[in-house]
Amino acid sequence: ENAREPWDVLRFVRQSSKFVRPPNPFRTTATTAKVIQPGDVLWSATSPSSSSSKMTWAPLDDVVMGGVSSSTFDNNTGQWSGVVSETNNGGFVGIRTTPFATPLDL
Repeated sequence: ENAREPWDVLRFVRQSSKFVRPPNPFRTTATTAKVIQPGDVLWSATSPSSSSSKMTWAPLDDVVMGGVSSSTFDNNTGQWSGVVSETNNGGFVGIRTTPFATPLDL
């Protein structure tokens, strides 16, 4: 049997907190949804940080399930890299969008 590696609870909190937005009971104004049209560019290496960027991306790896795989994503360059490990019965890395400040209208 393979030895288990300790679960990194701090990395879990740092990573999973990027994808959770608690409700804000103090928000008093309604937000207008961003509209995404066919052909819109969602991310571009030429202007990743500009206000025209529709989405921000972040890694979501098997640490959320006790694994030890890890990856990083650079929103400025679009480079995603990491290491997949089957230790602790894990074995996945991924990226996804972070919560939107305003909803998207697809």
